[in-house]
Amino acid sequence: MQPELLLYTRLAQSLFKGSWRHGKMGLLQFAHLMATLSKAAKENNTNASEFILKIEHALGETREKLKLIEKKLTDQLTSLRGIQVHTASNDEPLSFTLKFSTRFGFMGAYLLSDTDYILRQIMMVKRMGLPLPEEMTVNKIINDCQKVFAMPRYWHPTNTTPQTPLENEKSIEQQMTMI
Repeated sequence: MQPELLLYTRLAQSLFKGSWRHGKMGLLQFAHLMATLSKAAKENNTNASEFILKIEHALGETREKLKLIEKKLTDQLTSLRGIQVHTASNDEPLSFTLKFSTRFGFMGAYLLSDTDYILRQIMMVKRMGLPLPEEMTVNKIINDCQKVFAMPRYWHPTNTTPQTPLENEKSIEQQMTMI
């Protein structure tokens, strides 16, 4: 049994597949490039390992930012006296099977799920005519998600591997003989 991701908004659904155009990458492209990065890191490419750490940090920061936005929107929607609000929802969400070779694809799916939920909250707030803070626009939420999905695109393979002290010493000796 494969895990599935349910997405309710068209914007989040389009972010699942995305495109290879600059700045328009989706979850599938992110997962593909992260698999390449992971393979390079397993082959002791320190540049790839460092890049993965940056991406993990960006994923975590973006999810935390989304959680704060979610809390503010939830508080705003639940503070209405006498009105019970349910998040806007599509009666027929699209279901996407998640088949990723690394954990990073799943981490991206969590981010996309959070994004989808916040987009639904924003739609409900707008529908009800409530004020929406500037940092909570649909464009900003989508851009935050796409920035993270596009990060692996900026990694370029190098042959950098960690050296043992003995290898490092031999390398210095070789450089000295060249001088």
